[in-house]
Amino acid sequence: LMCDEHGVPEHECGICHPELLTRNAPGEGLKVRLPSAASAANAGVVVQTPGAQRMEHAVECFAELTFNQNKLARITPLVGGVVKSVEVDFGSQVHEGDLLARITSVEIGEAQSAYLTAIAENKLRDRTLERERGLLAQRISSEKEFQEAEAAHGISRAAVRQARQRLMVLGFDEQQILALTDRQGAPGVLEIRAPFAGEIVERTAVQGAMVEMGESLFTLADVTALWAMLNIPESQLPRARIGQNVALTVESLPGQTFNGTLTWLSASVDARSRMARGRVEVTNADGRLKAQMFAKARIITSNSSHAVVVPSSAVQNVTGTPVVFVPVGEDLFETHDRCRGQEALLAEPGAEEGVG
Repeated sequence: LMCDEHGVPEHECGICHPELLTRNAPGEGLKVRLPSAASAANAGVVVQTPGAQRMEHAVECFAELTFNQNKLARITPLVGGVVKSVEVDFGSQVHEGDLLARITSVEIGEAQSAYLTAIAENKLRDRTLERERGLLAQRISSEKEFQEAEAAHGISRAAVRQARQRLMVLGFDEQQILALTDRQGAPGVLEIRAPFAGEIVERTAVQGAMVEMGESLFTLADVTALWAMLNIPESQLPRARIGQNVALTVESLPGQTFNGTLTWLSASVDARSRMARGRVEVTNADGRLKAQMFAKARIITSNSSHAVVVPSSAVQNVTGTPVVFVPVGEDLFETHDRCRGQEALLAEPGAEEGVG
């Protein structure tokens, strides 16, 4: 059937049946015939050829920067004592194994002494066992005496292992224990060293102060990589996926963009804010980003290197559907709504182009 008034098929007449637009599949459109060939020009309609450029679809949300919790350490002593010396301060850059502080403690001295005594006893038992082995070979000593020496040697070795384990529990590493046996370690002193390279971002250690076991002395952070904790609206969650690229901007660093990767999405949504948490790992080699900064995040959900671009003013809303009008004759236009059912990125008001 033809529309007698507009000269197009009835099922394609956009003037008589605009509601049909919502029923069409993407790519199918309705036709609109103007009163005359001059009507478009008289109404100020300008026809242009669309261009192509790279465009991104993204979820925008807010974020807060924090230290990378996998590269953050609160340095605490495993025994109470007195802070003998403090070797670093706020902002100090340290390498793995660098000395941070020294702590003196009676318990540390007792543990060191027990280890050195066990080492000395074990050396004595070593010599005794070797002597008994030689005497047994010469049939001067009995099998029983050799077995007794062997048992005593086993007990002394177990005592060394136990004393060594005690030192490691208190915080001594292999190098520090070796220094004790070489008589290079200070008696009753525990050296607190950096577990990895980073920056001292918090310090409570004071020389001469008493400290308890587990009391924080320093906080060490690797600031070359931070976390951005995102607040993603519930309605946008289906578009977010782990592994997507994220672009971050902060107000205090205008014109700069920091790129990271979405590495985690929470399994729940906040009951009040209806937001879900996400985590982005972002490099910070030059230290421009600081923990507790607020940022705007764009989670890149998809992109196209050859998106069709039209002026944002060309996109019209017809019965809730964004469309553009394409000329198919001097007085005949056809609606195109290829964005329906997909994301539509439009230029901001006043911008020259958008995606249709």
